[in-house]
Amino acid sequence: MVVMQMIFETSLQAVGPRTAGIWERLEPRSDRGRRASSSIRQKILIVDDELWAALDMEWVVQTLGHEVVGPAATAEKAIELAGRVRPNLVLMDIRLANDSDGVAAAIEIRERFDIPSLFVSAHGDPIMRSRAAAANPVGFIEKPFSPESLALAIEAALNPDVSLPS
Repeated sequence: MVVMQMIFETSLQAVGPRTAGIWERLEPRSDRGRRASSSIRQKILIVDDELWAALDMEWVVQTLGHEVVGPAATAEKAIELAGRVRPNLVLMDIRLANDSDGVAAAIEIRERFDIPSLFVSAHGDPIMRSRAAAANPVGFIEKPFSPESLALAIEAALNPDVSLPS
């Protein structure tokens, strides 16, 4: 958590006043940061085989006041967890451990359980995005991501009728 605090503090200085509203909610010691932005606490499944990326995502999700389920490092584990836990949203990497496919997992999770995915991946080329579109994702965030961009994407995915600051 100390490392995450250092990343947060340096990131806050870098993004400036344009994003003050979202950072106020993300501030770890803020009273607002521990409450979910929507009226109920949402469950979010993190699917990523990269430890640091998964930890970064976990920190943002928890700071927004939501519950982290998982993580899963393979497509098989992601599908199993989604079926058992029924999260409200899946944060899904495209290339996973054991050469498993996050796009195929997201498609299966959407078809079997009607759970949307937000892709968080370094593989954002047009061909991969086209493939990912088959999962009907709620968004696509490229790695490396900022906590702010991930927070905004999560908020938009969980609250599609609420407009967020630009």
